[in-house]
Amino acid sequence: MNRNGLFSLLLVLGLPLFLRAPAGEYEIHTADGQTLQGEYLGMEDGVVKLKTKFGVLQINSKDVVTMTAAPPKAAPAEQPAGDQPAAEKPAPEKEAAPPPPPAKAAKPEAKESAKAEPPEKPAAPPRTFPEPKMPDPVALATTSAALAPPPEPSKQEYLQMDRAVSNFADTNTGSRKRSVRMLQSFGRMAEPFIEGAYNNPAELNVRVDLLEALAVPGRALTTPIFAKAHAQALAALSQAGSGPPPAPDPFAKGDRPMTRSELMQLALSNVLDLEGYMSTAGGPYNTLFLLDTYRKRYSSDKTETLLLGLARDRARLAAAAADAGRSRSAWDTEDRIRVIELALPMLFKDNRDLQALSQALLTKLLPASHPKWTADEEDWVDWWEKARDKIK
Repeated sequence: MNRNGLFSLLLVLGLPLFLRAPAGEYEIHTADGQTLQGEYLGMEDGVVKLKTKFGVLQINSKDVVTMTAAPPKAAPAEQPAGDQPAAEKPAPEKEAAPPPPPAKAAKPEAKESAKAEPPEKPAAPPRTFPEPKMPDPVALATTSAALAPPPEPSKQEYLQMDRAVSNFADTNTGSRKRSVRMLQSFGRMAEPFIEGAYNNPAELNVRVDLLEALAVPGRALTTPIFAKAHAQALAALSQAGSGPPPAPDPFAKGDRPMTRSELMQLALSNVLDLEGYMSTAGGPYNTLFLLDTYRKRYSSDKTETLLLGLARDRARLAAAAADAGRSRSAWDTEDRIRVIELALPMLFKDNRDLQALSQALLTKLLPASHPKWTADEEDWVDWWEKARDKIK
């Protein structure tokens, strides 16, 4: 049987099948080799209607080779109640990216917070005065004296001063006083004669009496002479208190040797007399010497008790600097600033004696616009930074 005869037979056999086929999914194979699947809607006027995903197709029944029920589709997995069907879920590639881990998200926030609110810096320590190094007043005075030597005496003046100094040890108290006044009248011209006399430690008592001739206001360059005798007097005081008995004074009157107590009193008198002379002579170098002496005296626990006398030493320190503000004095701006910057730190020491000494001295050197004595050190530091350049 040829192809046309077979096709005719199938149409004859298939027509009743189309007419009786129930609705549902069918698979149709056409004469041109196509396979179509969809919902069978029936046949009308020799045309088979099939609803596919592409729409309703109309197929001439003559072109239909076979028509069979479509294989059943796999049942979709059951979804939990309330879940959306799988078809309604967005495609995986379109799903939103999962949120970043909390730890990673917190880091930029921490940085932003750190930038927005930087940690507070620790408070700066209060400002204080630096502790300056004490200069050598003897060296300063020696340098200044070399630049301004005393005037040369005439022959007559030379003989008068030489006689007064040479005979000084052999005279009584009244004669010594007259010699002192005469030497004072010669001014700085007498200094070389006085400096070179009675330098033997055994002659210290006579030398101290003679040095009163230099205790004249304005004799600012006498510091080296006073300082040498002061060191000898302190050594004698220390020896009288603890060492072996000192050598006998060749100028002492009478045969009875002095007791240790008398030697202590004499040595103490020499020390204090010399400090009084320096206070009277005044000037920046004598002031520096007394400031250093008293600073050590009232900050050491080894000071001889007999030397202590705060009211006396405060008055002498203030007197030494009394001429600092005068137009015709040995003080210059550098001297005044130097002494002020040595005294200011003492004002804030945990030592009331040093505070009192400092205040007595600063009263003579500072302008009246200075802060109150009870003000904080930081207030004083701020004030001094501004006032320093105005010191004259």
